[in-house]
Amino acid sequence: MKTHKAEGKWYNQKVSIATSFVTALITACVTIFLGGFLHDGILSSSLGAANAIPQQADVHLAQGSELFGQSKYALAIVEFTEAIALNPLLSDAYYLRGYSYMLEKEHVDAIADLTVAIHLNEDNSNAHLALARAYFSQEKYAQAIDQYTQAIYLNRADSFAYWNRADAYYAIGDLYAASADRQTAKDLGFINDPQADTLIDVHAGG
Repeated sequence: MKTHKAEGKWYNQKVSIATSFVTALITACVTIFLGGFLHDGILSSSLGAANAIPQQADVHLAQGSELFGQSKYALAIVEFTEAIALNPLLSDAYYLRGYSYMLEKEHVDAIADLTVAIHLNEDNSNAHLALARAYFSQEKYAQAIDQYTQAIYLNRADSFAYWNRADAYYAIGDLYAASADRQTAKDLGFINDPQADTLIDVHAGG
């Protein structure tokens, strides 16, 4: 009789332990499931917010581009600055803000922005052209020549780059290089002030 009672007591303990184990296992599974669900929800929310930031940057870039097209450069700069704050890797925003600074005659800021734009996208020939113009305005002719040369490397048919590089060559006294670039620009169909063309040809031939 005592043996049966002992066996029954042992059995009940075993069942109790098993029940506790199963309960703990179910609780753990539910916790993991709910935790994963909440984590996915938080992650999805975070990803949604992260994806919204570049979209907001693009909105400011588009608004700035519209203002730039209307020659409202100071207002465009504000929009491009907002775009850069939201997405510091937005090369077009640096390019257009730099171009806007150049047109506002803020050449130091222009050079800084255009340099970043080229660092982010070295194949942007327009950024090289704009940076060359900014350097030229600061009488940094060697740097201007380098940037015009980069633009020409990216677009061999860019008559504008040849024509303006000629100005930089003329400024440092390299009249033969200036004359050669003028001729290349004309061969590519560039048309400019005939008087300026005559002056450079006279100097080059002298």
